[in-house]
Amino acid sequence: MAGGPMPPSLHWIVAWLIAPIWAFIEASFVKKIDPRSKGMKYLVVWLLSIAGGLIIYVVLAGVGVASNSLALIAVGGLVFFVGMVLGVIFGYLGFFNMRRSIETYYNSVEPMGLRLSGVMTFFFNIVYFQYHFSRIVTWKQTGRLT
Repeated sequence: MAGGPMPPSLHWIVAWLIAPIWAFIEASFVKKIDPRSKGMKYLVVWLLSIAGGLIIYVVLAGVGVASNSLALIAVGGLVFFVGMVLGVIFGYLGFFNMRRSIETYYNSVEPMGLRLSGVMTFFFNIVYFQYHFSRIVTWKQTGRLT
């Protein structure tokens, strides 16, 4: 058992239900254990890219419909698509940056032999991190790794 900061603890189903919010809570924790982590910055760009693309699409599509301009609607759709692609890219940059920070911390500062799968990080990132954070909480409280 080590005395570093306690990871956020939440049942994985609840983490899944509030995933976008919980991603920032996890990134905030990762920033505590690795101040150099860029996970939070990448997640902010992830959120802004998707939200920005959607907002611009809605505005351009609304103006396009009002003015009977298919070109504006198409440009709006393109902006939305680009925002989604950028969002996905920055989201994965954030999750894999967080993965690296988590593994480094729990194999050097508080050594517990933690290994995080790249495949599981890709497909289940937020919930997968929460699963391991819950295991770490148990380890820190009981000295046993489940």
